[in-house]
Amino acid sequence: MAEFIVAHILDEKHVGDRFTTWPLHVTLLPPFEAAQASDIKYTLSPITELTAPIQTQLGEFARFGEKRIAQKIIVNPELAALHNKLLQAAELRGWKIDGRYLGDYYTPHVTRKLGRDYDGSSFIIDKLVIVESLGQGYRQVVDELVLEKI
Repeated sequence: MAEFIVAHILDEKHVGDRFTTWPLHVTLLPPFEAAQASDIKYTLSPITELTAPIQTQLGEFARFGEKRIAQKIIVNPELAALHNKLLQAAELRGWKIDGRYLGDYYTPHVTRKLGRDYDGSSFIIDKLVIVESLGQGYRQVVDELVLEKI
């Protein structure tokens, strides 16, 4: 089993890219364990294929924990619905999701990274990436899921 995260990355990242510091992103599914990325893509792609790209609006800044500063995404029913569908599919597969901000408590946000915030007031979520934890702080983009509904 390996640890994965499903997110929309705002910075330019492609399948195969590795990083140690997360780029600006919105998490849709926090860390969970699965056998392999292909299982995740197989399970989640029917959901993303039926989901239209989602327009988001950024709101106020908030403190998450002692050190994290993040800009909240204004409550968005489409984004919450996508999160809940992905979460339900993951739970049906038996993937244990770590996190307390799930389901009704989902609070989408963009965390400040290295003193940098997203430069804009909105963005479109049109693609999700599957990121695998590789150990020693490394992560790698291993696949992507496109929001395709027209």
